[in-house]
Amino acid sequence: MLIRLIIPILLILAQHTAIAQKTANEWNKLGIHKYNQEEYQSAIEAYNQAIKLNPKSIHLYNNRGNAYLKLLNFNAAITDFSTSIQMAPLDITAYFNRGGAYLQSHQFKLSIKDYSQVIDLDPNDKSAFVQRGKAKIELKLYKKAIKDFDLALALDKNYLTAILYRGIAKSNSNDFENAIRDFNKVIKTDTNSIKAYYHKGLSKMGMGNYGGARKEFTKVIQLDPKNKNAYYKRGVSYYDGGSKSKACLDWHKAQELLHELATQTIQKYCNQ
Repeated sequence: MLIRLIIPILLILAQHTAIAQKTANEWNKLGIHKYNQEEYQSAIEAYNQAIKLNPKSIHLYNNRGNAYLKLLNFNAAITDFSTSIQMAPLDITAYFNRGGAYLQSHQFKLSIKDYSQVIDLDPNDKSAFVQRGKAKIELKLYKKAIKDFDLALALDKNYLTAILYRGIAKSNSNDFENAIRDFNKVIKTDTNSIKAYYHKGLSKMGMGNYGGARKEFTKVIQLDPKNKNAYYKRGVSYYDGGSKSKACLDWHKAQELLHELATQTIQKYCNQ
């Protein structure tokens, strides 16, 4: 009986000794490894240990914040990035990451503020211009968003993300022809850009070109057979183009894929 008790106790002591012997840097490396393996909760646990040993490392808070962000725990992520900023007010990475957390959690004005801080610290950060532009799109500040995308493209004329989102901003402001030009530029380089085809379809719908729109949405479905938005919008383009039966087929498919508007659309237009 005594032997049975000693072995577990020795194992527990050995485990605690191993934990105590790990340095903050080793815990951080383990956290990075777990993060790269998409084991985000395990990464957070490793970063917790690292922070206990080195609570003044801004990099540890940034790393843990990114793991929280992957788990959509926005409040925890923002807290970590804010802690990093408090310790190092010129930490560009923390401002950029917190701006992303604000953007994902729909706090668009705060997101713009953080990305503006990044740009103030580094006027050549093209990604910050694009991210700030995305937040402005969400606030329907389309002209200001386009200006940000143009500034990013002044730094890198081939920056596809900037071209894509500039097209989206133009489409949302009803400048459909110029939007399509941007989407075509993206597609020329990236023939599998689902977003470019999808928003090109929306632009063609805005122009009343329903056949052209269906072509784009069909391409999206070929690339992503479970894209509920493409089925729904293709259904709209069929209906507006005069083909109710094909529209209802697409809306039923969108319903299967849990599109938010599909059920009420079917009830309104198909169950008659």
